[in-house]
Amino acid sequence: MRILALETSGDISSIALWEDGEVVAEDTFPSKMTICEQLAPRIGALLGTSRLADARLDAIAVSSGPGSFTGLRVGLATAKALGHCLDLPVIGISTPLALAAETQPAVGEQIWVLQPARKGKCYISRFIANKDGSVSALAAPEIVTSDEARKQAAARGALLVETGPPQAATIASLAAPLVKTVTGDEHLTLRPTYVGKSQAERTLGVDLGLDGRQQ
Repeated sequence: MRILALETSGDISSIALWEDGEVVAEDTFPSKMTICEQLAPRIGALLGTSRLADARLDAIAVSSGPGSFTGLRVGLATAKALGHCLDLPVIGISTPLALAAETQPAVGEQIWVLQPARKGKCYISRFIANKDGSVSALAAPEIVTSDEARKQAAARGALLVETGPPQAATIASLAAPLVKTVTGDEHLTLRPTYVGKSQAERTLGVDLGLDGRQQ
């Protein structure tokens, strides 16, 4: 199985070509304010073919957030366009879930993932480690102050993760078991996960209904 994975939730983005449990190729690059210009050319370079159909892909995987408003929009729009054009399933993977999966917690240990949000605040997502090596979400992501999140994590003895965006290869590995379960219309239905209003909404005083649920 060959999966192209995109991770564009932060200022550092990555793409990876994953095949049968191995990373065939990957690219990690600074993308703040330039993700629109960089993503498509880098995907072409990574796949090494002028025709995407020649890449013999089985699925597209993409980091679905929470994270950068623009980065997530560009990543998901690109993934959905590729899925539509190539008639491939598109699998969205929670960004903090991928970060939690990159850790090595003890069974039953809580993993608290902190991602930067507005100044002084962060997105916090809580997970627990399972016996089979996977992690499960304990609650939906929310926005809290960074100091309060760290205090709560320390009080509960949770493993704190503040490492930045996950790798696209992790997104691919989490998506692989889900490829056969998707419905095939994800290029129409898949949406980024946002927590809180975007900067444009805050600046203009409008509410697009994006926060607190998938949109």
